[in-house]
Amino acid sequence: MVKLSRSQGKELNNRRQQPLAGSSVTGCQCKAIRGPHRDIGKGNAEKPPLEAPPREKLPSGSKKVISSADRAVVAVVAGGGRIGKPIIKAGGAYHKYKAKRNCWPRVRGVAMNPGEHPFGGGNHQHIGKLSTIRRDAPARRKVGIIAARRTGRLCGTKTVQEKEN
Repeated sequence: MVKLSRSQGKELNNRRQQPLAGSSVTGCQCKAIRGPHRDIGKGNAEKPPLEAPPREKLPSGSKKVISSADRAVVAVVAGGGRIGKPIIKAGGAYHKYKAKRNCWPRVRGVAMNPGEHPFGGGNHQHIGKLSTIRRDAPARRKVGIIAARRTGRLCGTKTVQEKEN
């Protein structure tokens, strides 16, 4: 374990306690009574940057202010390329989501029968009605884009105003 500290230029007595200026750490221990409990998944690492107060960048992209008394392991957990490999077969997606939740396969509403979905039925796979629906619609009708402020493509460009110093 290495102590997260920002002591630049100070003497450190213990060889195992070093400042972590920008190095990848994992298994952060936020409270002294607990063990490492953050970023211990596959390929996870976080970076405590150089600026003050010490903040670390999490794998999700968010930044968190940490205490200099926190401890962590200087490492990147193995298995980081797991999500980089494409799912080639449907069986791979089946086993992936079987362990998580019932969200695969995702069937489109236009591919269903009219008794199963409001967009179902017809001789061709088309919605046949407006896909936007009001917010106070009954539960059986509330499918598609609910209470949309706008739909369609964005048109035009925003004018950028330069700031004068």
